[in-house]
Amino acid sequence: MKLDISIVIPACNEGQIIEKTIKTTAEYLKEKRLNFEIIVVDDGSSDNTLKILEQIQHSLPSLKIIKHEANLGKGRSVKDGVLAADGGIILFTDADLSAPLSNLDKMMDEINKGFHIVVGSRYIKGAIIKNRPVIRQILGKGFSFIIRLFKLTEVSDTQCGFKLFKKDVAKNIFTNLSIDGYAFDVEVLYISKLYGYKICECPIIWIDNTSSKMKLFRDAYRMFKDVLKIKFGNTTRHLQKK
Repeated sequence: MKLDISIVIPACNEGQIIEKTIKTTAEYLKEKRLNFEIIVVDDGSSDNTLKILEQIQHSLPSLKIIKHEANLGKGRSVKDGVLAADGGIILFTDADLSAPLSNLDKMMDEINKGFHIVVGSRYIKGAIIKNRPVIRQILGKGFSFIIRLFKLTEVSDTQCGFKLFKKDVAKNIFTNLSIDGYAFDVEVLYISKLYGYKICECPIIWIDNTSSKMKLFRDAYRMFKDVLKIKFGNTTRHLQKK
């Protein structure tokens, strides 16, 4: 059976929410009459995330599980999920569904208009943001300013965890991905720019999950180091070797 869409969800110690996330996702896709698969990449969880996923899989054969024995990072998790996906279009989203799946409708419309990649954005006109702490907004916009300063991408919200790709485009990009951490989104968009893919930013509804496991200042520092790697040759050299 041809799959319309693959949903890739990276997960690490999400035992408290993962069942609700999977059921919500499956119900939405069934209502839309889409042939789908949900791919959850368990990134070295030490809680009961994997056990819950395996239980769900018995009643939901369209659920694929990829297991990392150790924590390899969000970028690596999304990469492994995308490369295992069979859907005609591929969405990756966060396990907490801060971006409700209702955002998908207008993003699919943009794909149908001819865009290769549609990026959910919290920073453009029409976006609705709820419960997002001020410090996250400040750091997010500051990071976006640095990315534009380095001319890696013109996308205003690189870090939004809700991005939609045509299948062949996603495979090409993620095959070349070298960043395993949170800055992988920047590398994805930079590779897209180098290949000349058509990218659309789409305003979304975002209801922030304040229990995020990201450590703001520690991970912001690591992301900045990875951005320097992308800017000063790491990504370009990697592509040239292909």
